[in-house]
Amino acid sequence: MSEKKAKGSLIIVANRLPVTLSYEDGEVQLKRSSGGLVTALKGMNQPFKWVGWLGSEVNDENIRKDIEQKLLLDSPACYPVYLDKEEADLFYNGFSNSILWPLFHYMFEKTVRLYKDMDKAWKAYQEVNEKFAEAVMKIYKEGDLVWVQDYQLMLLPKILRSKNKNMAIGFFLHIPFPSNEIYRTLPVRVEILEGILASNLIGFHTYDYARHFISSCTKTLGSVTTPNGLYHRGLYVKVRAFPIGINPEQFANGVRTEEARKRYMEFAESFKGKKVLIGVDRLDYTKGVNLKFMAFKRFLEKYPEYKDKVVLFQVGVPTRENVLDYKQLMSEVNELVGQINSTYGTLGGFPLHYINRSVPFPDLCALYAIADACIVSSIRDGMNLVSSEYVVCQDEAHKLYNKEHGVLILSEFAGAARSLGGSIIINPWDIEKCADAFYQAITLPSTKKTALHTQNYSVISKNTAGAWGQYFIDSFTDSISDDSVCSVSVLPNLTVEKVKDDYLKAKKRLFILDYDGTLVNITSIPSLATPTPACIEALKKLIADPKNVVYIMSGRDKKSLTEFLGHIKGLGICAEHGMFVRHPNSTEWESLYNLQNVDLSWLGEVKRILMDVEKRTPGSFVEEKETSLVFHFRNCDPVYGQWQANELKMHFDSMFTSAIDVVQGKKILEFRPVNISKGFGAKKLLSLDSFDFCFVAGDDGSDEDSFKAVRQQSYPSYCCLVRKLTNVDSVSAANISIAEPNDLLAVLSKMAELKA
Repeated sequence: MSEKKAKGSLIIVANRLPVTLSYEDGEVQLKRSSGGLVTALKGMNQPFKWVGWLGSEVNDENIRKDIEQKLLLDSPACYPVYLDKEEADLFYNGFSNSILWPLFHYMFEKTVRLYKDMDKAWKAYQEVNEKFAEAVMKIYKEGDLVWVQDYQLMLLPKILRSKNKNMAIGFFLHIPFPSNEIYRTLPVRVEILEGILASNLIGFHTYDYARHFISSCTKTLGSVTTPNGLYHRGLYVKVRAFPIGINPEQFANGVRTEEARKRYMEFAESFKGKKVLIGVDRLDYTKGVNLKFMAFKRFLEKYPEYKDKVVLFQVGVPTRENVLDYKQLMSEVNELVGQINSTYGTLGGFPLHYINRSVPFPDLCALYAIADACIVSSIRDGMNLVSSEYVVCQDEAHKLYNKEHGVLILSEFAGAARSLGGSIIINPWDIEKCADAFYQAITLPSTKKTALHTQNYSVISKNTAGAWGQYFIDSFTDSISDDSVCSVSVLPNLTVEKVKDDYLKAKKRLFILDYDGTLVNITSIPSLATPTPACIEALKKLIADPKNVVYIMSGRDKKSLTEFLGHIKGLGICAEHGMFVRHPNSTEWESLYNLQNVDLSWLGEVKRILMDVEKRTPGSFVEEKETSLVFHFRNCDPVYGQWQANELKMHFDSMFTSAIDVVQGKKILEFRPVNISKGFGAKKLLSLDSFDFCFVAGDDGSDEDSFKAVRQQSYPSYCCLVRKLTNVDSVSAANISIAEPNDLLAVLSKMAELKA
């Protein structure tokens, strides 16, 4: 199935198609538009189809047919979604840009006032997502990959999943995902999360955004998380960071064009003898343009000797001009421009050059090339590719004109700040330090400027737009072809009636039972998890039948298992996931493995690291066994404890890949020799006799290996997951479930009483 999916077509679903619609002399004209997403997708060298909205209302059926025919002639082939004017306004301006956009950019004060009146906008958002789903289903074929883009379509994955449960769905968010404290103010927070979580892979620009998303899933939905994703409704959803880039060649070539060279020379003459600072932003309140101007004003106050020697050239591209918040921002920006130029302007010119429109591409490249510093002052930004565009143009200007490298001044709140370490990082709200950063940028020694530029350029030249798209698709394909994950949505409930016939027909039965969380409830202090009378009675009943062979297979050490269960005659015990075994009616421990071939050289170093983390994680503790170590975080703050465990797992996965396995259980992280698992132990036990019935029970990830091993048998096998599945949906190789240890014990007792 996975191979079939990997060979399918790629369908891109975005709010807008990469075309601009216009009419000339009554004829429909479609002009291909450019942009970061278009550039990134074209750089993948992989054909794809594109589903999206045209951006205009089209009601005439004949015109629609004409549009559709023209959209299919070019590459990529485009398939339009039609929205009427009111519907589009409520969906796009209403919910997407008045509710989600400010909230996700941490400006919830702009959002919360709209919550009480958001019903119509929310309904339109739902309906439009449904329309997008219908458009996708018209062209979808089994095996296709569907890649959904951005915040306008956050319900779409779930809608598509409801129409085809086997569909391969990826989702990428091109804006920040806020912290849980911000996100949980959204009245429809559950619906939005549920919508995205129907994806196989969810991508974000930075690890911070991915972490915030997982935190919201944990605290809002109670999701079970792993270092690379989470479980949701029988689906393992991978969550990763994919920093997007630009196409460096596009801007390098842009600087080399004759028109850009001409403009460069004109700018060089106009700004001769002056340092040039540049800013290029959409006029959006998230970009911090007003803060940039305040900092520039403070720079001129603080360093008056540069009054005639520095200019700031700001391109402010208008956006959403009919929205009140944007009108107010434009008014504030224009007022600041007037204040600065009236106060610091001289006969030699004005210090602030503000253009309230987009500029032609050659002009933009020339401005990037001539500038001594570029200022990105976003107060919250998904990535911000202006920073990358500037660095590439600076690199080309150095080659063409032997120009000194410019400096990038970058807001710590832009996603790019996580990777472009060769920048002067600023907090745009700190006006005083921003002014100092301007001074630092224009006075840095040339050697330091070159070193900073080289560091940034090395990142940008590798993390290109095309590489981003291909990396996502490669990860997407991996996420749907991972055969180690067995997806389930509902597990049948274990009852005596379900196993009765197979149990009675069997001549030799094998029981493999986990201990903590399976036969006894998990306790905050492991030593208190002693077997109950009901547990001991159920085990004794099973053992009393000569057809039954019963083993307890636990991650616990030999000492605690002997203390708890060693007195039960006829019971087999496997400690440390099968590393050691005490067979029924024996008091001697032996190993299922050749211990001489087991590498334990890592124990000392791992213990040292775990003990250090224990000191920094209140409530945690480290359990030592003969051949393994366990980091317990059940008594910690749930989010911090899980975060520490995730960090540890990622760290050790890269450090000791060939030496150890790092396995996450219920609030524990276990470090054990590679290939030591309950799956191997189960196979060894299955080979001890000619069994024709097997029952295995467990409650967490460490038991999945034994489930898989047992389900490979040709005779009746029951793999029972002991866990409540009402609120936390899980992925498991089990084929049956029961809610709690006491319920399992009751069934085991009744099973032992069955008579032919």
